[in-house]
Amino acid sequence: HVISSVSSSGISSLSATVAWTTNEPADSQVEYGPTTSYGSSTALDGSRVVSHSQALSGLAAGTLYHYRVKSKDAAGNPSVSTDFTFTTLAGLDTGLIAHLSMDEGTGTTAADSSGSGNPGTLTGGATWTAGTSGQGVALDGASGYVRIAHNSALDAFPLSAVLWFKTATISGVRGLVNKYVAGSANGYQIFFSDASLCAWYFKDASNYVWDGSGCTMSTAGYNDGQWHQAVLVVDAAGGRLFVDGVQKGSQPWTGTAGPATTTQEIELGHYAGATSPEYLPGTIDELRLYSRPLVGAEVLQLYNNSRPVADTTPPVLSSVGVTSIGASSATVVWTTDEAADSQVEYGLTSAYGSATTVDGSLVVAHSQAITGLTAATLYHYRVKSKDGAGNLAVSPDATFLTLDNVPPVISSVSATAVTASGATIVWSTNEAADSQVDYGLTSAYGSSTTLNAGLVTSHSQGLSGLAGATLYHYRVKSKDAAGNLAVSPDGTFLTLDNVAPVISSVSATAITSSSATIVWTTNESADSQVDSGPTSAYGSTTPLNGSMVVSHSQVLSGIAAGTLCHYRVKSKDAAANLAVSGDFTFTTLSGGDPGLIAYLKMDEGSGITAADSSGNNNAGTLLSGATWTAGTSGQAVALDGVAGYVRIAHNAALDAFPLTAAVWFKTSTTSGVRGLVSKYVPASYNGYQIFFSNGSLCAWYFKDISNYVYDGGSCPMSTAGYNDGRWHQAVFVVDATGGRLYVDGVQKGSRAWTGTAGTPTTSQEIRLGQYSSYLPGTVDELRLYNRALIDADVLQLYNDSRPTGDTTPPV
Repeated sequence: HVISSVSSSGISSLSATVAWTTNEPADSQVEYGPTTSYGSSTALDGSRVVSHSQALSGLAAGTLYHYRVKSKDAAGNPSVSTDFTFTTLAGLDTGLIAHLSMDEGTGTTAADSSGSGNPGTLTGGATWTAGTSGQGVALDGASGYVRIAHNSALDAFPLSAVLWFKTATISGVRGLVNKYVAGSANGYQIFFSDASLCAWYFKDASNYVWDGSGCTMSTAGYNDGQWHQAVLVVDAAGGRLFVDGVQKGSQPWTGTAGPATTTQEIELGHYAGATSPEYLPGTIDELRLYSRPLVGAEVLQLYNNSRPVADTTPPVLSSVGVTSIGASSATVVWTTDEAADSQVEYGLTSAYGSATTVDGSLVVAHSQAITGLTAATLYHYRVKSKDGAGNLAVSPDATFLTLDNVPPVISSVSATAVTASGATIVWSTNEAADSQVDYGLTSAYGSSTTLNAGLVTSHSQGLSGLAGATLYHYRVKSKDAAGNLAVSPDGTFLTLDNVAPVISSVSATAITSSSATIVWTTNESADSQVDSGPTSAYGSTTPLNGSMVVSHSQVLSGIAAGTLCHYRVKSKDAAANLAVSGDFTFTTLSGGDPGLIAYLKMDEGSGITAADSSGNNNAGTLLSGATWTAGTSGQAVALDGVAGYVRIAHNAALDAFPLTAAVWFKTSTTSGVRGLVSKYVPASYNGYQIFFSNGSLCAWYFKDISNYVYDGGSCPMSTAGYNDGRWHQAVFVVDATGGRLYVDGVQKGSRAWTGTAGTPTTSQEIRLGQYSSYLPGTVDELRLYNRALIDADVLQLYNDSRPTGDTTPPV
């Protein structure tokens, strides 16, 4: 038979495989040795084949071997080949300058078994853990790395750097084997950039194995949480990156090949000077550094000699539970003892029927959100995790209950047992729930009962401290055990009335020498009656007016002139709650109010005439923008400030000397010259007036151009502060000594005569609310006298007619 195709393959430092073919089936044997005398033989393989293979083992590293093959067919005919040779690879320890097996398991030192004195130190968050075989070093990704002090021999060229690792890093530039400072252009490293493995070697800034990018020889797919071996080989041709015995990338030199000269220490798991995060999260083992370039067969042999046994153990599941349970969703969480993927099966029974999408990220802390669930429903679930080696773990069946998100149904809401100061609110719910009532004067409520946390279906809450005769708004609230709140629509009830009317604005008006009109208001409809008399014991009472009104008026008559009269008012509402005011007084006028030449009460309220109650026929006429409105008591005249005023026709008696002019007013004017009581034509020097100038109250009196009560300015007796929109009484008194201006019973200014005192002779009409400009505001109770009231008269006139202060808040 014929032998052909003799070859050697699979050559390592210790072994090789010899193969050949024959043209007919025959047995197999190889003779081999350091010479053509051979000296060793493989065991005879008696199988009759045509393709032959024999493994040679126990060889010496780096040695030339001679060999020949022999085959004998079934008839016993032998064939022997000619002599062939091969050379075993150099020993894998040749050129070894550092070897950290990392099998210590305690302490902080990883010994160097190469004999070169380059041990490593576990630093920061570096700890012992299980390795490819024996121990390895776990790196926390925050501060942990293994440090090997600088040694010039470690700046090797040629160089081979070998390290086992496993990591799941996906971001950042993180060192794996690093003898390099970022930006230094001196040294070498294997590192991760985001999720890719990279490597480079720098002699200096001009001579390097580098492609100008951030990840030379970029190799993706080895951040899967499984063990892998990275090998960087650098020689005169350039650099080559191997993973798991297979070359993945290469880069030629730029410039001239040569060794690095950095004094940087080697850091396993840290890229010195890189932008954070520069630490690698993962595990490392079996570092080897050579001062020679390993060939491809050596790299593969090194991988095969040290690769870990295949993982057939599924992850261990623990801490399985459910968090963030809602009415329609939940989150299932668990942990595994190794990085693994995540999935949850779930459904209404232990047959499940639904599953989350597999999350292929290999993690140890797992979380899967389940959505689209039904409220208040029991769900079955189990978790599944498969590690990087494909080993699947499945948890036992477990259950969880989704939350109830349906609020109670409220019904039969009503207010019962209503009194003047309280009520009881009752209602029902279709499931057990707590009890509370919001209540108040509007649908904004503002008050609430104390929450009764007892879970019941028949609810009752008492309200107390309520105001009588008041409409209250309320709503009820009930929350079930799951926290679902139900709120009723707004309801109302009216408390019983036990509250007397509130009396306000009590005053005496239209005071004469024998009578007066008492007016007041109440905050609710009520009847009217007045007690009166010379003392606070009273003694007289007006007939009861049973009409239910809020604006009240009662006339007192038959009173002696110049007499102090005490009075109080009484009003009773429809519920018979009686209110009685405090004591008030007024004084009737003396002997018919002597010297009164005009008195316009302005209480008509309709038409355009303001009657003269003095009997002297000096009535007023409302013109243009003058209208009726509420006054100090009864009615008054509102002036629009544009065209409105009250006109009193000229009468020679109105050119009085002595003179007293009294009027009630309220205004907010701040600009212009505006008449209040004016019997004067501008620049005529004949007549008199009370007026406003730019917000200040003024007054003058002219007999003629040479004789007058006037200071030469634009606002004699200037008095500020009474344009505040409130009621005030102005009184201007002129006699032989001069003029005096009073406001609210108090003298505010005076002016002596210039020239000779005397009477004006103007035929100008009197205008209330108009001079150069119109006064915006309200006027009431004009009195003109042909005598000079003294201070006491002025004060009494103010006290007898002033409006009662408003002390009642809005309802």
